[in-house]
Amino acid sequence: MLKGFRSSHLLEVNDPIQAAVLLEPNTLRFLTPFMGQPCSADQVA
Repeated sequence: MLKGFRSSHLLEVNDPIQAAVLLEPNTLRFLTPFMGQPCSADQVA
């Protein structure tokens, strides 16, 4: 689990290509601010 990531809504990824993309370090870096709590693009910027 990602540091600071807490959610009661977990999704299962069954597609190996999608899983590989989600596990890429650059993808995680861009998606992590949106995980765990709602926020706007302005808040992330």
